[in-house]
Amino acid sequence: MRNTVVVLLLALLIGGATRAAPLDAPNRIFQGADLFGLQYAAEPQIRPDGRVVAYVRGSFDIMTDRARQSIWLIDVETGEQTPLVAGAGSHTSPRWSADGGRLAYVSTAEDGRPQLFARWMQSGQTAKLAELLSAPTDLAWSPDGRWIAFTMFTPDEAAKLGEAPEKPKGAEWAPPLEVITDLTYRSDAEGYLKPGYRHAYVVAAEGGAPRQLTFGAFNETGPLSFTPDGAHLLLTGNRMDNWRREPVNTEIYEVALDSGAIRALTSRVGADGAATVSPDGRTIAYLGFDDRLMSYQNAELYVMNRDGSGVRRLTSNPMIDTTPTWSPTGAQIAFTSDRSGSPAIYVMGSDGLNLRRISTDGYCDRATWSPAPACCCCCPASGRKPRSI
Repeated sequence: MRNTVVVLLLALLIGGATRAAPLDAPNRIFQGADLFGLQYAAEPQIRPDGRVVAYVRGSFDIMTDRARQSIWLIDVETGEQTPLVAGAGSHTSPRWSADGGRLAYVSTAEDGRPQLFARWMQSGQTAKLAELLSAPTDLAWSPDGRWIAFTMFTPDEAAKLGEAPEKPKGAEWAPPLEVITDLTYRSDAEGYLKPGYRHAYVVAAEGGAPRQLTFGAFNETGPLSFTPDGAHLLLTGNRMDNWRREPVNTEIYEVALDSGAIRALTSRVGADGAATVSPDGRTIAYLGFDDRLMSYQNAELYVMNRDGSGVRRLTSNPMIDTTPTWSPTGAQIAFTSDRSGSPAIYVMGSDGLNLRRISTDGYCDRATWSPAPACCCCCPASGRKPRSI
């Protein structure tokens, strides 16, 4: 019996040693562990002078099995990359101020709650601008650099079905009854949604208490766009009585920063959103379509007067993917489209004429404009520099 045990142990040791032998060459088949060696780039943001690009670099921590994000800068001329905000937690949503002197971003606080920060680029100093209860999204600077607008989830009381009797001291009861009245009550990765709504807020760029701009049992989303005078904010939502049953129907709203007064600028049955105001404040470019009750419809590019009148469609079935952006003079509009089979940036006149594709390699996924000339921002992961038009 003892000899049998010895033989079995030797067999196991020999077999284990055989299996642990080193490979003759690297394994060229993608393995699960290779996921932790991947990195990706997202949210490229060109500084207003066109010389620096801020972006989010994502990676994966093998010890915690979680994604991590940091903010990096790229020098457009040299291609040199430097980390700006890194370390524990995740750091996302970089947004330059109009003068390029400050960068706002969202960073995970010590207690795990994402918070809004700003970095003064010349001094390198960073400050938390406000104490927030939820993660801010859709960050936007006012043109004068005095305010930062964002959307944020605002908790609300859940519906109740009567009142439970008082629980005796020491009693062990089942969890309280949950009453769900919303049509959309759960989602992937989040599970059952907490009761509440997403509203627009504004906070002073030097920090302070955030001020809520929109209220009520409605949701507002970005992207947010300030008017050139900084007096109004444009956002997307549906504030109609039956909005829960109309998931495709959205409108563009104008919100006054001083009074919070809200006015709808669009009114059709369909999706309207991604509004941005022209540099002279007279025209609004946006995306939308008439709802034909189809499973999928392509967004098209529209412009309208500042008061919502004079709506004109500039494109026809272009499959636009991102928010349109105005050139500094307001003479051109850039947008991203898959109409050619791969993401590319197109530019057209604000009158709808002279449509042309300005990216040819399929790498560009976002357009922005430096003071002069225009600039196309390519994904930093490609190693390609933004180029002038």
